[in-house]
Amino acid sequence: MPSHHDTDYVSYKSKTTGKKFEVFTKPQKAMEWRNTRKAKAAAEGSGGQREGGADTAAVLAQACVYRDVKKLKVASAGELMAEFGTEDALEAAAFILEKGKLRVKVYIRRPVMELTLDAVFAMETVTALYTCYHKEGVLPKFLAACIMVAIVVTLTMTLCRTCGRWLSTRMLPQPPFNDPLSEDTVLRQFQTQMWQLIAHVTMSAFGLYAYLDGDDFLEHPARLMQPWQVTKPIRVPSSRLFQNK
Repeated sequence: MPSHHDTDYVSYKSKTTGKKFEVFTKPQKAMEWRNTRKAKAAAEGSGGQREGGADTAAVLAQACVYRDVKKLKVASAGELMAEFGTEDALEAAAFILEKGKLRVKVYIRRPVMELTLDAVFAMETVTALYTCYHKEGVLPKFLAACIMVAIVVTLTMTLCRTCGRWLSTRMLPQPPFNDPLSEDTVLRQFQTQMWQLIAHVTMSAFGLYAYLDGDDFLEHPARLMQPWQVTKPIRVPSSRLFQNK
């Protein structure tokens, strides 16, 4: 299975049915494929002899058509026949490569990596529960913090999705932008990246507020992880809260 570091994709949305079909492609190969097709078509139109068609299989990272590359949902033969008039995935892929929109760096699920991350998360959860069990009064605070974080993340993601769609349709509908967030896949990518950006910027700003003492911060950067050295009383609770996060 291709890695999201070395895989692009092409997305095609039917104007009649509204269904979306996508294919994984090797880096920059889709654009090269289109340029080759255009050059050969121009040569044929000007009287030159056209060579055989471009090798679609060589362009694809995987020789199949997806309904959604994010979920790795493969299009059925019936769906290909209904939309493209053929059950051949390569023929359908050639149409998608020619008519679809070029996308880059799609995330692909990797079961082994996800299983490893799940194991790490499970160990962190066990450690947190063990700490909550042996320290009185920690569990309610921990649960309240988890609920608060979940609510804030959900609200932030909803805000990013709503504002992103509004800006794309109202502010950027004309060329050269052409409503860049009209595709659900692109909108999800924007939503995910924006809420993480907001979270990191907010945490950085809060960290500076909590730790920056104003006198010898640059000379003693170790104070970033030593909140007991913060001299201003109003910042001590904030610094300890930030360190616990």
